[in-house]
Amino acid sequence: MSDTQEKYDLAQAQKASVNFLGTVLNSGADPLLRAQADMLDSMEAVVTDWLQRRHDAVMEARRLVARLRGASDPAEMLRAQQEWASGAFQRFAADAAACQSMTMQLVEKSRRWVEQSTEEAAESAPKPVELARAVPKPMRMAAKAE
Repeated sequence: MSDTQEKYDLAQAQKASVNFLGTVLNSGADPLLRAQADMLDSMEAVVTDWLQRRHDAVMEARRLVARLRGASDPAEMLRAQQEWASGAFQRFAADAAACQSMTMQLVEKSRRWVEQSTEEAAESAPKPVELARAVPKPMRMAAKAE
């Protein structure tokens, strides 16, 4: 085999390898970015609600302190603390429910993302003939005449 033929085969093999890698990378980036954007959209609502509950907790704590300052009756102080604790537990339950809901949504979405990515990768994967062309052929060394 001539030297130019070997260079041509090597160049073709390199081109096929680059095309294969480009196909894999290009098909994998879009679903990954779509999944990340979808996840961030879901998290935005959950975080906004969580921040609102944190704000409510601070405001309720301020009201509790004001009521305790102005109360002289121990029964009134206990009632104020019980009302505050009730609100705190309700907010905690809402936090737990939101976390569970978001986790379940992300699990379901990730299942769909994996299925879509697998399908897209299978569609864009090179055929066995293309893969065979991408494997470089071993170069033959010319034997030195001594």
